[in-house]
Amino acid sequence: MQTTVSREASALIQLAAVAVVRTFLNYFLSLELEEKTHAD
Repeated sequence: MQTTVSREASALIQLAAVAVVRTFLNYFLSLELEEKTHAD
């Protein structure tokens, strides 16, 4: 039982980390795209 809970917690932490990384990437890429469109 303990290993199942531990595995699920680990998977949730990994999922949260991926979500955070994707959010930051999306934010900074959209900023860069916005700068490129205004520069042209």
